[in-house]
Amino acid sequence: GVKCSDPWNSERYPLRRDAKKICLIISVEKPAIHLGLHVKKHQMEQRRSDTSAIEKTFREMGYNCEVFAEDDTCLEQITATLSEIARRCQPEQIDHLILWLLTYRTGEDKDSSRLYARDATISLKDITEPFLGKACPALVGRPKLFFIDAQYVDPRKDHELQHTTEPTPPEPATYLLPTAADFLISLSPFTRAETSYVETMCDALTENAKRAPGNITTALELAASELSDGETTSTYTSTLTRPFYLADYIIPN
Repeated sequence: GVKCSDPWNSERYPLRRDAKKICLIISVEKPAIHLGLHVKKHQMEQRRSDTSAIEKTFREMGYNCEVFAEDDTCLEQITATLSEIARRCQPEQIDHLILWLLTYRTGEDKDSSRLYARDATISLKDITEPFLGKACPALVGRPKLFFIDAQYVDPRKDHELQHTTEPTPPEPATYLLPTAADFLISLSPFTRAETSYVETMCDALTENAKRAPGNITTALELAASELSDGETTSTYTSTLTRPFYLADYIIPN
């Protein structure tokens, strides 16, 4: 396996003040017709607005933001680009990674849901695997944070797709979470109703970083309490091995 050269006796993840802070934003705005998703105009507009909000939030915190939209959000392009970014990462240049996936889903729970790239289903494995172990030695032992906002959309009925000649979507891509260490995956609420996950999460992360420094899970729990509708809310799964304090990585103004 790939060994991590950082000592593991410190309370927090090792920090390099001069490291590049990277925030990747994959924004699937208008899926291909053959996928059969009934995406409304205001949902596509919300995707653009959410992308801008994330970019503004993280740029203000000193991150280098890279946005992938339109044709760059086709499945093959996403995986190829993420693999190339992972390959280019150098240990002396990066000490953590943040990635947002803004997309759509069908299904109302993890077992029945599909997530979508522009032209095909996409899984959490597709976006996390490029940053595992030997694929990205620079991030071994370092935190990798993923935020997934998947708005619910209705699939079109068969008769609405009869004029298309594209192949039908493959079997559902699952929400299979990575079991490797040093990952945190935050998921928007599983509800048919539209949520303010991006806005709420950005506000909570900003508050956590600038006004109430603490473990990032504090921000996620705050966001969950604000997003709760009494039945469902945002969730997260973490294999982080140490506390991650976002404030540690912010460049003071």
